[in-house]
Amino acid sequence: MDYKNNEYLKELDFSSQHPITVDELNKIEIAVGISFPQQYKEFMLFSNGAVGEVGNSCLSIWELEDVQEFYEDCCEGGLTDIVLFASDGAKTGYGFDKRKIDTPIVSVPLDSLEIDYVEFCANNLDDFIIYLYNYNWDED
Repeated sequence: MDYKNNEYLKELDFSSQHPITVDELNKIEIAVGISFPQQYKEFMLFSNGAVGEVGNSCLSIWELEDVQEFYEDCCEGGLTDIVLFASDGAKTGYGFDKRKIDTPIVSVPLDSLEIDYVEFCANNLDDFIIYLYNYNWDED
């Protein structure tokens, strides 16, 4: 995906993020016990996070260092199967479900962080971006 020129991502700010290396990415994968999906790896190597709007949805894709730190906090609370990597900036976190071999993207309320409240969003990062772009907040 051409992140910089993508219609769905035109309102995301990539400018404040510093680049990461493949070695840094690999270290975080080991620390959180997951092999990140390829699309996510490519995005993080392009821009170590981003913040802005995708359609009518707010999206904050966290810097990789924050992913590891938040995962460690979640593990202390018992949520070990989800590696959160983003949020809507308010009440919902988005993460990879380690229980599934294809690590789909799921949502979880940030005020509970319980596996019982995890909901499927998309199979990959590209589909997740489209999911957010088309999400109808009026139906919530």
